[in-house]
Amino acid sequence: MRATHEEDVLEPLPVERIAPEEWVVYRAVGADSAPAPPRRSSATFTRLTTLHPALLARLPDWWCTRARDARVRATRRLDLEAPRRDPSGTWRMDGRLRSPWLGRPIGVELQLWPRLGEWTKVSMQPRRRVHVGRRYFRIGHRVLDSLTDRLDAELRVTPR
Repeated sequence: MRATHEEDVLEPLPVERIAPEEWVVYRAVGADSAPAPPRRSSATFTRLTTLHPALLARLPDWWCTRARDARVRATRRLDLEAPRRDPSGTWRMDGRLRSPWLGRPIGVELQLWPRLGEWTKVSMQPRRRVHVGRRYFRIGHRVLDSLTDRLDAELRVTPR
């Protein structure tokens, strides 16, 4: 026996609104399932850039010619310490991300991964817990945009 059209209609699931910090997630809640804990946003910035991996060999020279007091002001809000290359070939730099709303800078680690053909993977990870919100992401993305643009332009002309 065939079901009528009314029986074919799915019963809507109840929806629960979760609003941790500044983002909102909607998820379906089944009658027999326990609510899952809300997912947290990662505070790490990661992206692929057109910065050619071969240019990263010039990173120590770039840093040395621009360093003042053992740091380079890489962007308006980011100071970087000397680059070091780990055994896997990834370049790492400790840094400080200055924020207009915090009294002290956020310690970060910048990583440049040169193993992706014509691309470089860049990530910036905070060294402490941070409030993840719109301002944090806006500043972080602007910092990475400025940094990768600067490195792309200046590593091409840095004498070896």
